[in-house]
Amino acid sequence: MVSATPARTQRIRDRRDRLADVAAELFRTAGYHGVGVNDIAAAAGITGPALYRHFPSKLALLSHVVTAGVEEMDGLLTRCVQLDGPTAAEKLATINRELAQLAVAERGACSLWRWQGRHLPPEDRDAIRLRTRKLMTGWADLLRVARPELTQDQALLLCNAAMSIFGSVADHRATPPKRRFTALLATMADRVLAIPLSSELGDVRARNEHEHRQVRDTEGKKEQLLVAAMRLFREQGFRETSVEEIGQAVGLAPASVYRHFPSKADLLYAAGLRMADQLAADALAASGEPDPAVELDRLLRSFVDKVLLNRDLTTVYNTEVSHLPAHQRAELVRVQRLWVARMMTLLRSISELDEVDARVSVQAALSVVRDFIRTGRFSQRPALAAELVLLTRTILGLSD
Repeated sequence: MVSATPARTQRIRDRRDRLADVAAELFRTAGYHGVGVNDIAAAAGITGPALYRHFPSKLALLSHVVTAGVEEMDGLLTRCVQLDGPTAAEKLATINRELAQLAVAERGACSLWRWQGRHLPPEDRDAIRLRTRKLMTGWADLLRVARPELTQDQALLLCNAAMSIFGSVADHRATPPKRRFTALLATMADRVLAIPLSSELGDVRARNEHEHRQVRDTEGKKEQLLVAAMRLFREQGFRETSVEEIGQAVGLAPASVYRHFPSKADLLYAAGLRMADQLAADALAASGEPDPAVELDRLLRSFVDKVLLNRDLTTVYNTEVSHLPAHQRAELVRVQRLWVARMMTLLRSISELDEVDARVSVQAALSVVRDFIRTGRFSQRPALAAELVLLTRTILGLSD
């Protein structure tokens, strides 16, 4: 038997790494279900059958890239925590700087496990969950050394918000010069880790349950169908949910569902448009504000409010939007960009950021809101609305 030479072994390893890099980028931009094995192979310059010599399935490839990303972040954090000499605050600054560098170099590294991990087999999901929990706990422990006034719960909140900032680069294509990009992400994360949580939230905590309840008691079957469909898409996935199940949830036969919506995709599209209309109405109401900082604050609060009112849609949108026809995806992107563009314009008017940096900043703030809604540990916090407003204001430099 002839053993593989070191050179051939290295070539195989390089090819696996190349496939993993290509797959990670495609999963980030198109979602797991939006990418086929042949797509990955073609982008890597090989054939589909050749890919299977390195990975037995698309799912195995997803598991590899998600696990590799988490391991890279875990190794980075462990190395920074174990540094001799620097203070806890200095180590935190180093972590933010190096995670920013990682996010800029590999845009999906800090986010794939959040958005695409749901497609993994249960045992792989559990392993990723344990690894990320260990990672975040170690980061929060270090933050509490630097800021002993924080509880463990508060430290975890802030560290997860910082991680969302780094993961936000997967949600857009804005690309400032690398050094400036890295510095901007690290600065926003530094701000978040310095937030004085305990003194900011007491006056609003009691209002959250009333102001941000989910829409459940609806009038009309059409609205009931939207609510039921988003819940089922979140619980089971878009592909795994049938029109019959959606109808049963509101007491309708499949034929009756089709009288309201021609397809499952139309349900998801209608829910997305509904939320966009809600945001647009609030933006119009805020447009008369003479102070751009006040108008921007109102838009941030509107986004937090509407995301909390549309929790199920927010949870499934990024992972399931690939199931929409191209023209529906394009329309949702168009209306979202209009709203984001207004926030960017307002932010630029009160800061020295250029258009690209303003986009990166706004997307970071919005990403924190979306991530927290879909994360079980944080989604039901009693003061979540107030905390999200505080986090987003801080990211954009609006806090007093």
